[in-house]
Amino acid sequence: MQSNDNVKYWNAKKAAEKPGIDLWKTVWAKLKEKPLDSTSWYDVTHYSKLEHTDKIIDFALNHLPFEKLGTGAKDSIGFRDNYNKHLSLEYATTFLENYPKKRRKNYLNHT
Repeated sequence: MQSNDNVKYWNAKKAAEKPGIDLWKTVWAKLKEKPLDSTSWYDVTHYSKLEHTDKIIDFALNHLPFEKLGTGAKDSIGFRDNYNKHLSLEYATTFLENYPKKRRKNYLNHT
């Protein structure tokens, strides 16, 4: 799970899922290492639980460059410099669909 090789990492995740190993700490650590990596965002949102929601939202607000991402990805097929960042934002916002009753607390006042 600590490998930087994407294939080894993916295989380790799949192997850990079979016996039900909780991957949260590992995927959270990877996101903290690479806060604009879309694979890390996917993993964090995929393996999270309700109690992680505020932590994920706070992390997104502090690490995703919303001012640059507000216009959307220019290259829909997944190329160019900012595509990975846009995909990270997409995973973060799609994650919130699972929590429609989550209160916005001070998120609107964040910027």
